[in-house]
Amino acid sequence: MSELMNTNTLCMYAVVRFMPFAETREFANVGVVVIAPKLGLYDFKLAPKSFKRVNQFFDDLDGVVYRHAIEGFESELTRIRQYLVDHHVYGQNLVDYFKEITRTRESVLHFGEVGTLLTTDIKVATEQLYQRFIGRNVS
Repeated sequence: MSELMNTNTLCMYAVVRFMPFAETREFANVGVVVIAPKLGLYDFKLAPKSFKRVNQFFDDLDGVVYRHAIEGFESELTRIRQYLVDHHVYGQNLVDYFKEITRTRESVLHFGEVGTLLTTDIKVATEQLYQRFIGRNVS
């Protein structure tokens, strides 16, 4: 199935947050995950393994913690993408799967609230969301 969409399609997204200290609830946005349920599309983009903003914000934290967390998270998101493709998950089943993926867990990496948007291209939407929430490009 092509990653390009010809008409506006409803997508759901969630921002990935790095929150190493649960007691302070401070976090840094480090990625986005996007789905287009009707078309069965799933995409994500994560910040680099060496992310200056994380290291500066959490200056009392060893950078290895973030690097290992983001590496493992990327592997898991890649595994999920392959599962969704292999099992042709789309529609309400993809929405349900996405809700399960993004539910609150005790972890240094978790998801913010789920949002929606209309787009004609999930790759472009993923990049725009990444630039907005992680790259802090608000234009």
